[in-house]
Amino acid sequence: MDQTQDEYAYGRLVAGLFSGFSLLALVLAAVGLFSVVSYGVAQRTNEFGIRMALGATRGQVLKLVFASTSRNVLGGLAFESCSVFC
Repeated sequence: MDQTQDEYAYGRLVAGLFSGFSLLALVLAAVGLFSVVSYGVAQRTNEFGIRMALGATRGQVLKLVFASTSRNVLGGLAFESCSVFC
């Protein structure tokens, strides 16, 4: 019985380590994505102000932000997919 408990303890340890590292990777990815989006928005703040002064709605400006963000994310995914599978 003692050997079985040791095996379960080792399995729980490995599972806990994998969970912890995967959570860390998720947090790092989220922080990186937030950084890229905020940098892009900061670079385009004047453009957004001019667009809103010319009559663009808040929704249209948000659509621009989401479109550029999705292009960046999809481009990064395509690059990583090619580098992994090619």
